Amino acid sequence: LSNMDEPMLRQLADHAFTGLAIHIAIAIDRVQKGAVMEAEGKVLEDLASWDGYDLAARILREMEEEFQITIPGVELSYILLHLRGSKIAYSGTAGDTVSGDDAVMRQMRGIDEAKLLDMIDEMVEIFNPSISYELKCDEDFVRGLLVHLRPVIVRLFNHMNIFNPILHDIQEEYPDVFRRCSMASSVIERETKEKVPAEEVGFLAMH
Repeated sequence: LSNMDEPMLRQLADHAFTGLAIHIAIAIDRVQKGAVMEAEGKVLEDLASWDGYDLAARILREMEEEFQITIPGVELSYILLHLRGSKIAYSGTAGDTVSGDDAVMRQMRGIDEAKLLDMIDEMVEIFNPSISYELKCDEDFVRGLLVHLRPVIVRLFNHMNIFNPILHDIQEEYPDVFRRCSMASSVIERETKEKVPAEEVGFLAMH
């Protein structure tokens, strides 16, 4: 990623950049294990109009060359979702008129940033009321969760399954955190009318 010398990547906050690196590592692991995800053609076609699509495609090509693997096109959508969520949260472009913003709102089905922040507020209360105030005052935590939730919601609405290679480890080593995140995810389920799978709960627990 550093060798790509890409301005948009340099604009990301440190933990957003790290999150992207982790996401790519998981994608590579997923491909190497043959756990190929599927997505509807219409979803991929819509994402092609998003700002950042060309960068996601370039990252995909770099990954293929670096690790000598063939990566299915659906992985591009996951990278793009991560980039888009990170860009909106960290680069101050949410209000800009850029190619693909209408497509973003279609994919989010009206759940804007204000609604996401309300959801995070409620999720933190459910997760642990005794430390909720402290978490809500942690801007990095809230912004990071905002970045995390945006692609989660798009995946849920489009029934895009995601593979979590360390789900079992999370459940075994941090059972209380996983249980609390399962409870907090009820907010996402209420707003999206979609079931949050254990894989997504595991990533929420990592956050």
